[in-house]
Amino acid sequence: MTASRLLAPYFGTSLFVWTNIIAVIMSALAVGYWLGGKISERRPEMTFLLKIILIGGVLCFIIPFLIEPLSVYILSDLALMSSASWVILFGSFFATVFVFFLPIMLLGMTSPYLIKIISLRHTDVGNVSGTIFAVSTIGSIIGTFLPSIVFIAWLGSKKTILIFAVTLIIVAALGLVNRRRFIYLGMLAFVAGPIFIPPSLRPEPNIILETESVYQYIQVVEEGGVRSLKYNEGTGTQSVFVPDQFLTGHMYFDVMAASPALFMQGELDVLNIGLAGGTAVRGMSYLFEGEKQINIEGVEIDNTIIQIAKKYFDLNLDNLKIYNQDGRIFARSTEKKYDLILVDAYSNQIYIPWHLTTDEFFRNIEAILKEKGVVALNLNSTSEESGLFKALTNTMAHNFNYVYSAPIPRTFNYIIFAAREPIDFNILLDNQKVNENSSLVDLIQYLVENQSIIRYNPEIALLTDDCAPVEHLTDFMYWDYFVNLYQN
Repeated sequence: MTASRLLAPYFGTSLFVWTNIIAVIMSALAVGYWLGGKISERRPEMTFLLKIILIGGVLCFIIPFLIEPLSVYILSDLALMSSASWVILFGSFFATVFVFFLPIMLLGMTSPYLIKIISLRHTDVGNVSGTIFAVSTIGSIIGTFLPSIVFIAWLGSKKTILIFAVTLIIVAALGLVNRRRFIYLGMLAFVAGPIFIPPSLRPEPNIILETESVYQYIQVVEEGGVRSLKYNEGTGTQSVFVPDQFLTGHMYFDVMAASPALFMQGELDVLNIGLAGGTAVRGMSYLFEGEKQINIEGVEIDNTIIQIAKKYFDLNLDNLKIYNQDGRIFARSTEKKYDLILVDAYSNQIYIPWHLTTDEFFRNIEAILKEKGVVALNLNSTSEESGLFKALTNTMAHNFNYVYSAPIPRTFNYIIFAAREPIDFNILLDNQKVNENSSLVDLIQYLVENQSIIRYNPEIALLTDDCAPVEHLTDFMYWDYFVNLYQN
């Protein structure tokens, strides 16, 4: 459980990272079971087993100090694919193997070794095996809940690893009590570990906050007067805050902030799924102040992010009500209908949560949209020809009569607009508030000139709750992009 948190600042927490963690740890356990059985036949001695556990504990103790330099080295070695998700796949695999395989393999030797030792004194081997595996499984359950619910939230990932490593060292040392140096080693580890552990999971310049939540590793970085919110591997920006400015210069945020200009009425109900630091809703609140009454409901699954947004991103708007909930659950359960629905949820730098891309999700969104309402979704795609772009926009077109692609210049961002009725984007340029901001006018002019309509194509498979390979589509998209970039 803690392995994923240690890897998150460098490789994220995507399906591929979890696959690597589970596969490597299960492989290490398999080898450990096999070796434990073999070695126990030759040396069925409790002292030898305790030494194995001691070495495993020491190797676990090293993990928090090793993970940063090793991950940085792996990332630098794969620098040619620095934004491609293949670096996440291969990088997290190598890091997991180097850091976790050996200690987990050694600890995996414990069960067969204990069975052999106890069977020398007891003939009921079946009963012995059942008891050992039952106790082992109970330990695994405790080891699942304690880090997730208690230690990571209170102490962080690195100290969580240290606590369990020190426990292993002390257990082994107590068993080797006739050799007192092992006791001293355990005590030294317990005292010295927290002192020398690096204070930051991923040290970077200009960090003003670094923390972990139940969902992710979080950084708030300030550089040149611009404050940014970053998750996990930190190469993507989730929110931006510029003091005394409501337009940030980050263009897709500014387009979303300007989207209320599509409506003629003076009062709007807005829903933002994936609120994060609230850059877009903060921008629209100030941009249309005095012209439109904008009532905003923001949905953010991570309560830690909500608190950070209020403290570091000035998200204390009188017209904003925040719900600490999953966006899909909220869309399915709310009875309210909205004029404008913003969908901007990313679990890592490049992955949209798959359950927010499916036909069933957009059916929920369509149901809570007013008759003349508009949906605006932020999509990160290398081109309109990518499999991800086609699958997602086609799924939206299956639920809405009109879907438009609006590229954001000099970025991989597209704003995908959807509605029941045609959208006249020229209305944006007619709005007084928009015209008062020259940089916004240029951006909106580009959007108007480059937007295109998307028709539903029955030959393109829909993303559904049963099958939505969003991470695969994202990975293939970036791999193709970088292969073509390299070849050209």
